[in-house]
Amino acid sequence: MLVVADVVTGCASKHIREQVRPLVQVGMAVPLFGLTKWGKELLIERAKEVEQPLLINTMPLPVLPSTSSPGSWFRT
Repeated sequence: MLVVADVVTGCASKHIREQVRPLVQVGMAVPLFGLTKWGKELLIERAKEVEQPLLINTMPLPVLPSTSSPGSWFRT
């Protein structure tokens, strides 16, 4: 399923969060994952429009909160 998507949300899907291997992640509580080069570029272009300060870091992805994730609210 993930091989046909450029960008996917890991909102309430335990399966997405377990299988995703993103090139970029935006957000944590409701994460968006860029799975392809084009998806990564799309999310980075959108980040350029954000007026608040941004943290950009390199680390193994995905990064998901253990207790506040929407996945802990839903069992999908």
